[in-house]
Amino acid sequence: MRKIILPVVVFLLLLSFTTVSVQAEPGAGEKILKQKIQNLESLLASINETSAQIAAIQEELRSPQGVGREEDLRAQINRLSNKKMSLEESFDQAAIEVDMSVFQKKEKEQLNWNVELTELLGPIISELKKLTSRPRRLEKKRSRIERLRSQLPVMQKAIDHLDTLLEHETSQGLSASLKALKMEWESKYHEINTQMNIATRQLNWELNKKKSLSVSLKEILQIFFKSRGRNVILSFMAFIICWFSLHWIHKLIQKYSPFHQATRTFSVRLFDLSFIFTSLIFSFLAFLAVLYFFGDWVLLSLAIIFLVGLAWASRVAVPLFWNQARLILNFGPVREGERVVYKGIPYRAAAINLFSLFINQELSGGEIRLPLKDLLDLRSRPVAPGEPWFPSRQEDWVLLSDGSYGQVQIQTPEIVKLELFEGGTISYPTQDYLALTPTNLSLGFDLAVTFGVDYRHQPIVTTEIPKVFDQAVEEGLTREGYGDLLESIQVQFKEASPSSMNIVIKARVKENQGSHYEHMRRAIQRICVDTCNLNGWIIPFQQVTVHMTPSQG
Repeated sequence: MRKIILPVVVFLLLLSFTTVSVQAEPGAGEKILKQKIQNLESLLASINETSAQIAAIQEELRSPQGVGREEDLRAQINRLSNKKMSLEESFDQAAIEVDMSVFQKKEKEQLNWNVELTELLGPIISELKKLTSRPRRLEKKRSRIERLRSQLPVMQKAIDHLDTLLEHETSQGLSASLKALKMEWESKYHEINTQMNIATRQLNWELNKKKSLSVSLKEILQIFFKSRGRNVILSFMAFIICWFSLHWIHKLIQKYSPFHQATRTFSVRLFDLSFIFTSLIFSFLAFLAVLYFFGDWVLLSLAIIFLVGLAWASRVAVPLFWNQARLILNFGPVREGERVVYKGIPYRAAAINLFSLFINQELSGGEIRLPLKDLLDLRSRPVAPGEPWFPSRQEDWVLLSDGSYGQVQIQTPEIVKLELFEGGTISYPTQDYLALTPTNLSLGFDLAVTFGVDYRHQPIVTTEIPKVFDQAVEEGLTREGYGDLLESIQVQFKEASPSSMNIVIKARVKENQGSHYEHMRRAIQRICVDTCNLNGWIIPFQQVTVHMTPSQG
């Protein structure tokens, strides 16, 4: 951008120096004064000549030569009088060089929409007529040929009817009249036929003159880029340069302004919003200024119509614009720094602007940019201290409610991929993953294993058996290398189920040991079975009771 601005500044400085040097050129004022005097002398000579012409015509009007020509002579006098008045006004204006309009009483003009629209749309209609001139000319010729062709049969029928009458007519007077009428119709017939042939040749010449599509496109493009195309391209370039220049200035202000370094206050946000609207207005003005400079009233009229239509349509969108402005000013439903849920995933609203930034640091690719309109249906709230942003992190071990147990390989706003303990991988859409209420085993976990003994051991199931299981599980896990991972072990009688007396073994495991969850669960089951075998305790099986209804005799 600096490469663009620097040459423009240098050009303006050189232009100003050139202007000063021209004004300072010695003798320039004297030359201009002499030129003005020559112009005044020329105007005065034209005024005297016009006065002489008026006097001569008036003299002729009073003389006998003016009899019968009064109306024509008075028209000439009026025309010359108007010319003399215009020359005198030009003489006065050139002599005094002041704006005389300040001395004139301005009449209140009535706004006439028909006239205004005609002046505005006139250039556009003229251009459309030019573009469609050839097709309309061809269609006009075709219509004329069809009209002439339709007249020929009618004339031929009239001539044939006259021939029939002449064959049966014996009166000399009537026969002469019929022959004269026949000659008249035959003349008309030949005249119409000749006109039709000429029009047909002209149409064929126009059609043969038609150029190929490639040549026509080439000529259209050449014409376009010589006039309209050049104006359109330069106008859009002016719009883009103005917009990005102001955008670059805004970025510099945001970077170096002390008010933008700290938390963005309401006044700073109001300034940013006003700067955006001002940049848009100035960019449109630059676009229109280029068209006005080149005098392209067609494109200028189209641009003005477009802006008027845009303004008219925007009245419906005023509530939408207002709601978006509230978001930028940070008193809308979503505010910077607060927690917002987007597509079922929590984010922190890091920045709210034309394109807002939402961040979840727990996700890979957890930065998303949203247009301002997408924030209108969202709601945010302040962040609670220590509030989690996602139930897991990459490489954590998790247990899902569907029974899946594995290590998180990757988690993004769209997908979570697990490497399962049993082998293989599985991927979940992130919303489905959250719906399965994942338990993060890497944060530490409680492993609860239920083990049942037979009802015949009921006398010792609440006293002796829990103690033996407690000591056996602790020693067994220590032997298998899990002793340092345990924080505590607790064994209690749980319940009397229909087929067994159940004991629950709870082991609290430290953090970052999620990969041992399934191994330890299986180890506890195995230790409990070995302990029952060692002490002769019976492990029951599921009992099934069959109820028989008595037969009806």
